[in-house]
Amino acid sequence: MNNIPAYNTEKLEKEADRIRYIFESVGEKSITKVIEYSYLTIISDRKVYNLGFGDYNAKVDDFIDDVNSNNGDMRKVFSTVLDSVPKFFKE
Repeated sequence: MNNIPAYNTEKLEKEADRIRYIFESVGEKSITKVIEYSYLTIISDRKVYNLGFGDYNAKVDDFIDDVNSNNGDMRKVFSTVLDSVPKFFKE
């Protein structure tokens, strides 16, 4: 999709209303990240999904989307999010 390398992602178990991909951001520290596509509604006979992204919180099995981790790998993380789009459409 682009020439910036991406992290390898692992698809978590697909649920009825969402698909999650998880990966490890490796920069100044190691941070587990989640990309989540969650079903919202139907508009003009098409399903609409929200793309969410953030640091994974294993304690609550959710992610924090308002944190700025400044891990030094922003371009690779963004490339990873972009790389998940075609994977999502294949689902």
